[in-house]
Amino acid sequence: MNHFDLAGSVAQKILYQDHDMNDFLLRLNALQVNDKRKFDRLWGICSRLEFIEVVKYFPTHHLPEFLNNRTNYGVDRLAAYLY
Repeated sequence: MNHFDLAGSVAQKILYQDHDMNDFLLRLNALQVNDKRKFDRLWGICSRLEFIEVVKYFPTHHLPEFLNNRTNYGVDRLAAYLY
């Protein structure tokens, strides 16, 4: 995977903070090449954070209120576990 493959990736979505995009991707690629273990760990963290956002903001307005409350409680517990 080169730095162009990393564009639009989960790591870019989670970590990129309005700096030079090319520099960000080059650094991400360098981490992947030079320290695969850290890169894989970072990738896993970013994937979990993205999953939490997807689950947390999944529309549940169509559920009955009691089920919606239980769902929100479960999502909060899942998020805590994944963090």
